Order: sequence, then structure tokens, then C-alpha cells
Amino acid sequence: MILFLVGCNTQELETQIADLKNEVEEKDETIEELRTMVEDKNAEIKELEASTASADLEEELALAYEEIDFLNAELESAYSGSISYENVSNEIAQDIAVEVTITDFYADEYADAVVEGELYNGSEYSLELVELLATFTDVDGNVIDSTTTFADADILVPDGRTKFYAYVTDDVRIEEVTVEVIDYYIYE
Repeated sequence: MILFLVGCNTQELETQIADLKNEVEEKDETIEELRTMVEDKNAEIKELEASTASADLEEELALAYEEIDFLNAELESAYSGSISYENVSNEIAQDIAVEVTITDFYADEYADAVVEGELYNGSEYSLELVELLATFTDVDGNVIDSTTTFADADILVPDGRTKFYAYVTDDVRIEEVTVEVIDYYIYE
């Protein structure tokens, strides 16, 4: 996989990647600690339920359940604050400019109609799993075939470029092709 980076320093990217890995490890440790606390509290509840002091038991159980609710909320918060992939909202999508350039369109030796090209991410967001739709048409614009494909780079950084490649079984009626971005995720 080749990723063309414009205006990006390799050292800066390596530092950012290392920082992100450290952040993920810290989040994983926090999540594991919270899971252990929930398990311990559940064990405590089972012990309380097994005891016979009913008046004190109800009060202790109520407190234990409150603590479990609190710990579950903390655990959920830890998950939601972790590094995540978030589907693009309409507001953000309007700010994202992915330029599609077709660099080659031909029939290959395997009897496939092939389109190759390049994507340019003109937005301020890193995009992940950029999905494309290639539509092959005749001279009148009638759709003969179509296919989806993904950008070569898993993550397309701001001002970054990557290639794409798509093909369908060749049909003598195919004269033109269009390629458009149909989906992506913002990488945070």
C-alpha cells in the first residue's frame, strides 16, 4: 500500500501514532480496571444476598446496586472516550472535499473493463475506508455495469493522495466510466 503525503513530516506522523497507541493503552487499562471493579461489586452482592440479615441486607444491596450503576456509567464513558471511528454526519460531510481523478480507463488482458485513478483529500479530516462507486455506461449514458471498491490507503490524511482501482467484466457497449465517493468514516 502506497500513501502519498503532501506537507506531512514522517517524524510528526510517527510521533502522533505513538501518542495514539499510548492513549489506547491507557484507555484499555482504565476499562480493565472498571471491569474488575464491576466484577468485585457483583461478587459482593452475591455474598450479601446469601446472608440472612434482611433489614441491613436491603440497604447494603441498594448501595451496592448504586455503585454498580455508577461503575457501569464510568465503563460506558471510558468506551465512548476512546479512539473511535465515527460515521460522517451530514454537517461534516459538507466540509469534506474528496477529489476523484480518473487516470486510466482500458480493457485488460483478462477481458475486464478497468478504471484507475487517484483521490485527493482536501478536507481537514483523516478519512478511513473511503468507498467508491464506479459506474460503467454506454455512449448514451445507460448503465451497463457498476462496482464498488475502496481507496488503496486505509486512512486518507488531510491533503493526502491515494490511488484506486476498479473493474468489471468487459462489455463491448462500455464506453465511459464515472467514479464517485459513496462512503467513508472520519478517523479520530
